[in-house]
Amino acid sequence: VFSAYIKDIEDKPGPTPWGAKMPFGELLLEHKDCGGWVHSVSFSASGDQLAWVAHNSSITVIDAAQGKEVTQLTTELLPLLSVLFVSPTEIVAAGHDCCPYQFSYRGPGALEIVKKLDVPKQTSKGSLSAMQHFRNLDKKATEEDSNEVEALHQNSIMQLCIVSGVKAKVERYSSVGLDGAMVIWDFKDSLAKVAKEGQ
Repeated sequence: VFSAYIKDIEDKPGPTPWGAKMPFGELLLEHKDCGGWVHSVSFSASGDQLAWVAHNSSITVIDAAQGKEVTQLTTELLPLLSVLFVSPTEIVAAGHDCCPYQFSYRGPGALEIVKKLDVPKQTSKGSLSAMQHFRNLDKKATEEDSNEVEALHQNSIMQLCIVSGVKAKVERYSSVGLDGAMVIWDFKDSLAKVAKEGQ
């Protein structure tokens, strides 16, 4: 993390959790144990947390407000390629698994996967004719004609972007994949709902 403060254009910044002296180009943080090359980074709305996803299927959050404490979660997912803070405690990440996942960050050491955010793609399997059935057996040695992934995206998701709302409270975000599709998602904080129902 480098300082991008430009003296002639911006007012002098006060001390932040990342550092007190911030001339242009000042190195504020360097973390070498990323577990592979980093695919994407995202700051929280406050700027105090930085999340990144790396090629070893991990998601990491560094919390400058907590002494630059690093919390890493290595998942069983395929590598994630894009990450986005959607609220102060919730993160959405997506990649080679072709669907977005919600993660929760509650502080140092408290990073966990919440759920898969995709809905299965609707297909019409009931109208397979007898001719098509035997054609599939002949060509593919299978009874089903299914090359499609059971997700809205049919290939890796490369980028997540905010569509509406602000970074502190994202209402909608988009995902763009190598399949050429762009999907708009509504973000509903399931943990907030559970907390409200429990009160």
